[in-house]
Parts: sequence; C-alpha cells; structure tokens
Amino acid sequence: MKTRSRPIAAMLFALLLVAAACGDGAETNEASAGAQDTASTDTTDAGDDTGEAMTDDMAMADGHSHGDGLEVPDGMTVPSISIEAVADTKSGHNLFIELEDFTVTPENASTDPVDGQGHLHLYVDGERKARFYNRALYLTGLEPGDHQVEVEVSANNHAAYTVDGEPIRAATTVSVPEPNDDDDDAGHSHGGELFDSAVAPTIEISVTEDPKSGWNLFADVPDLTFSPENVGSEPADGEGHLHLYIDGEKVTRLYGPWWHIPSLEAGTHQIMVEVSANDHTPYGSNGVAITAMTTIEVDATAADQAMVDGDHGDDSHGDDHDSDDHDGDDSDGGDGHSHDGDGDTMDMAAADADVVILAALVDGEVTRDDRRFKVPTGSTVGLLIESDEDEEVHVHGYDLLARVGPGTPVDMSFLADSPGTFEVEFERSGRFLFEIQVN
Repeated sequence: MKTRSRPIAAMLFALLLVAAACGDGAETNEASAGAQDTASTDTTDAGDDTGEAMTDDMAMADGHSHGDGLEVPDGMTVPSISIEAVADTKSGHNLFIELEDFTVTPENASTDPVDGQGHLHLYVDGERKARFYNRALYLTGLEPGDHQVEVEVSANNHAAYTVDGEPIRAATTVSVPEPNDDDDDAGHSHGGELFDSAVAPTIEISVTEDPKSGWNLFADVPDLTFSPENVGSEPADGEGHLHLYIDGEKVTRLYGPWWHIPSLEAGTHQIMVEVSANDHTPYGSNGVAITAMTTIEVDATAADQAMVDGDHGDDSHGDDHDSDDHDGDDSDGGDGHSHDGDGDTMDMAAADADVVILAALVDGEVTRDDRRFKVPTGSTVGLLIESDEDEEVHVHGYDLLARVGPGTPVDMSFLADSPGTFEVEFERSGRFLFEIQVN
C-alpha cells in the first residue's frame, strides 16, 4: 500500500497538491595557561551516569543518530576514549583526546573497515563539524555560551563503532565567553618577526584526494615536536605546531601531521602550511618563514558532487555499508531522479513512490511528521523536501545527494533495497531531518 506523511508546512502546499493527485490518503574543534572546562569523560561504558550514551530518541533529538553503526566484532578490543577541553590563551579551546586500543589510520580513510582502525569525528551541539586524525584539535568560532562537544570513534569507512548499538564517543562541555575587544586569533601577526631557532625544521607536504570527499593533507616535519599542550607559551627549540592556509586565508592550527581538507569550489587552490613556535611566531631560516606549498585542481564535476562544507558528505554515519557500495553519483535534486544501490538512475518522481515523505526547513526549523519512517524492503521511497536556505539533502547509506533551496525543492525517489536504518540530513548545516528504517 502506498503511504505518505501528512502535510507539515504551508510552503509545501503546491507539492502536496501534486502528491495528492498521484497517491492515496495520508499516513502516516594556548593551552598551558587555560582552565579546563569540564572533567574528561570516558564513554566506553555505554551505560554511565553522564548521560552521554544517548538512546535512539535522544540521538535523533540531537540531530545525529548513527543508524546501525559498526558493532565492535568479536576478537576486537573495545576502544576507549576521553576528551579534555582547555581554554586557549588567545581564543577558542584546545581539545585533547586520550584514545586506547585504537589506531588512527588517515592513510586508510574512506576505505573498507579494518578492526581497530579508523579516525575521529567531531560534533558540536549535535552537528558533525569535522573528520580529524590527530590527538589534539583546535576549536574556535563558537557563539558565546555553553556547547556540547563530542568526539566519536569511527571506522575507516566512517561508520561509528558501536557497543550494543551505542556509538563509542566521549563528550564534554565548553563555555565560550562574550567576545573581548582584545581577542585576536590572527595566529601569527608578529610584525615580520621570526623565531630563529637553533633547530630549523624542514617541512614537506602532500595532499591526496580522499576516496570519498575532500583531500587528506600530510605534513612531514621530522625536526618538529608537536606540542599543543604548550601552545601560547614561550618558544622552545624544536617545539610548536602548524598553521594551515588555503588560498592565502588561514584555516586553522594543526596539532599533528594530518588534516582533512573539506571539499572546495572548482578551480585551482593553493595549500600552504607554516611551521610555528608555541607562541605562534613562525619558525625562520635565513630570514624567511619556513613553509611548504602545493596546489590542487578541482574540476567542476567533482565540485558539483562534493559537499560544500566537506565535513559531512564523506561519512556513512554508521549505515554499515562499505564505502565502495555505491558509486556516489548524486541526484541534482531538480529533475525528480535518484539512484538505486547500484547507482542506476530511476526515472521516477516522489509522487509515484510507494512511500512519500515530506519535510521542510523554514526559518531555521525543520518540520516533518516523524523522526523515523518505516518502509518495506524493496519499496520505492519518495522525498518531497523544501528549504528557505540553500542546502543539500543527503540520504546516508544510499549515498544520495540533492540540492534544495528557495524555489528549488527536492523531488526524488529511490529503491529501498538495503535493509537498515539510514539518516537523512541537511549536509551544509548538519541538521537532522529524519531516519528511514528499511525492513
């Protein structure tokens, strides 16, 4: 029997008229002087009293339910993780991650899972912000107030490792004060000064395209000891961190050799990494800052398919599918087409699907009839989604991506031929839309 969700927003009225004409009735990321914000949290025990091991309903409320995840298999030691957030001496916070029984393997990102390997995902207030590979991370740009920060242990293919269905993660709260006129994180505005160290580090960088989205940067700095715990303190020979620039604009500090660069617009992009002392003064050699630089070319097709923020679209969110299960050819969101599990285009609009789901983003609020929709395996699922912001709708597991915005609704359908629970979200903002449970 064909089912569809009930009308949920006035801006969907025209779409609803079309749907009603075709279907049945409605159903339904400088630490030494900083103060720790909270105690580190070990979330290996999914049932601890901190409340960080969220139930399905809580996870959905926070906007990032992880579907089925990747259950820690027999014979694999359960990883443990804790995080500590320390206020930076300039601005923002530094996150320090303790990780045991787990190997971070950035060189294997977006490949098949290997027991005990993977990387980390950062969430802030329930929205995924970054994939990262280092044991320390600089977090800035948050609005004043309290924010929940979570770090999740993920397999190579981006599925969250789980225990009894609960993602393995640690959480803490960071408190961001009201801005101060003296706050400035230009990072290395030192009037041309250089740190003339007895040890002049050399640096080489390589940037390789990630199999799923964006690029993975590796900085080989053999004579530098990364010292995020001393950031903001006096320079010390051979200690420091890195500053990353893209197209001349500073992006972040790096507290380790690896970084995931999000998807970029089509064209040529300059990637530069600068070696910095603890106090952010650039290391110098013969009066010149020590840097490494390369360029990457992004063709229009790749840019069109990639996520704008690059931090969400590479991840399967625990859908328990290998990264090669789908070819990643995405719907353009405007032709009413989608792709099935084998990447074949389905010439079918949402209104002709067995199950039609309606949702909308209006004034920053998501409206829909339910958080989880159950559909039979083998049925077709139609999505009618509108937004008053430019966004991208991502159906995890099926690797479907469609653009949506004012005057450009999503009208698409796909064959639900893979059982499991799959998240649908707005990729640019990380807003949770709903889950589709196929069984």
